[in-house]
Amino acid sequence: MPDKISKHLIDTYAKWPIDKLFNELRESRDDYTEGAVYAMELELLNRGYDMEEIELLRPLEPKPSNSVELSKGTSSLVMGMFSEITSRKHAVKVTRGCAGAFYMIAAIQGLIGYFIVPEMIFSGVVWAFFASLLLMFKSRIVSIILVLLAADFAVAMVLNFLDPDSVGGGGGIWMAVFILLVAGRALLATISLNGKFKEIKD
Repeated sequence: MPDKISKHLIDTYAKWPIDKLFNELRESRDDYTEGAVYAMELELLNRGYDMEEIELLRPLEPKPSNSVELSKGTSSLVMGMFSEITSRKHAVKVTRGCAGAFYMIAAIQGLIGYFIVPEMIFSGVVWAFFASLLLMFKSRIVSIILVLLAADFAVAMVLNFLDPDSVGGGGGIWMAVFILLVAGRALLATISLNGKFKEIKD
């Protein structure tokens, strides 16, 4: 326990909404002094939360070594995108990750269009366009459009797979599943950003 906590800190955190207290303790604890962290925890106690709930906001493990970080490096982005969205910062990170995934999809389709199926160039341009809108505006409307585009692409891939004259195989279905997951995740993130995390500043 810190020796002294300023009244200013106590008064400041007393005005914060509960979501902001939880988010800052969970996501940005290292950005605050020991006294500030203790003042936030004290405010949670004053609002009726018990120590067991507050303990869940504290880091459970020390920072992993370089070797552990390397072993987890490949999966960290995926886990970050598909884990539970717990704060505004996390929602922003997920939205950016989804936009990056759509840029990758656009690039793949552009390459396929350039070398094999020219019609897919337009499809790649469409994905890149809406990925840019998602990145800039983090809009629920853009996310809904992306979900509809993903669903349309999935239907096209299933029909292509069922066509006996098709030689594309099932690879397109796996891409369609991935696109649907990313689009759905983008929708959840933008709903969070414009809903429960709307009043929390970046």
